[in-house]
Amino acid sequence: MSVSNAYRSIQKTVAVYEKILEAASEEVFTSTPPQGGWSYAEVYAHLFTSNHSCIQAIDACLKGKAIESNEPMPFPVKMVFLFGRFPPGKFKVPERIKAQVTKISKDEARKLITDFKDRLETITPLINQASKTQKQKHPRLGLLNAVKWYEFIDIHTRHHRKQLDRIGGR
Repeated sequence: MSVSNAYRSIQKTVAVYEKILEAASEEVFTSTPPQGGWSYAEVYAHLFTSNHSCIQAIDACLKGKAIESNEPMPFPVKMVFLFGRFPPGKFKVPERIKAQVTKISKDEARKLITDFKDRLETITPLINQASKTQKQKHPRLGLLNAVKWYEFIDIHTRHHRKQLDRIGGR
């Protein structure tokens, strides 16, 4: 996927997050769904905090402060990027990430979204200038360069969009 296609996809998906955020009351936004799992608030906190970390990884790759590696991606990771999605099924959230997930307010979610969109605007024009061999480690996918981190933001954002549908009972 090209950076411009990923950018358009991210923008489109984030617009849906904004629409859902505005439509939900504060109570609905922070309530744990009857079927269990994360609330809207927890999904937003996780996603936009994680996306901020992805942008930090991209920044490290852009500045030459990442790991220099020509190592190819393992086959299963290539498939994630080829198909633009994670394999079917639920994933167990690593404890480190689970500990960072909190219920945030709608105002906090708005701020996270605004900050993310601002950083995305700043970093997007620089992505294609990044070295393909400067890579930062992803907890599950291994070493990713700036372009793959950017594509991961798109995949991850779309993945949690489906989770919002489940929370809303659609």
